[in-house]
Amino acid sequence: MLPILKVTFNPEMKPQQMKTHSGICLRLLNKLLAITRPEIIACLLMFSLSYAGAQDRRNKLDALHTSYITEKLNLSDAEAKKFWPVYDDYRQDKDNLKKQKQDENDKVKNAGGFDKMSDKDVQQWIVNETDIQSRQLDLEKQYLAKFEQVLPLRKVAKFYNAEDEFKLFLLKQLMNRRDGQQRRQPQFVPE
Repeated sequence: MLPILKVTFNPEMKPQQMKTHSGICLRLLNKLLAITRPEIIACLLMFSLSYAGAQDRRNKLDALHTSYITEKLNLSDAEAKKFWPVYDDYRQDKDNLKKQKQDENDKVKNAGGFDKMSDKDVQQWIVNETDIQSRQLDLEKQYLAKFEQVLPLRKVAKFYNAEDEFKLFLLKQLMNRRDGQQRRQPQFVPE
């Protein structure tokens, strides 16, 4: 009989944690190769379902974010058609910079910390870090101009405010969960 294994995927995992999590899963799958094919298929199905659940949570969070921003900005259909493609590009560019920053931090972790790195490597990390910060600021300036082309100025200001409010909203939800006060998905109720 196949032992019951519960493998969960957490979308909040950092890339290094995902590598560890994936490594554990791969070792488990290697051990399971000695088991019959139907049992392997069942294990793979369980793993894929846990991933699908994480993707579903991510999609719900994206929908919640979209409705929050739309509500706060009171976007017309015409404004929304212009705004969301620009926003999607903005988010993708921000995510790319965030990934580069995480890659740099992973290099430090993999080296065992700054104390175990050579002076040259530490200097390179500092240069890379300041370069990423500079590019983040340039990105904000670039997209401010793009947002001003598709939205009235007051709505652009409301957008930046709504982004901050949404982050605080999610942070409060997370803190409530950790305190055991809430065990469900965050709910946004439009005003």
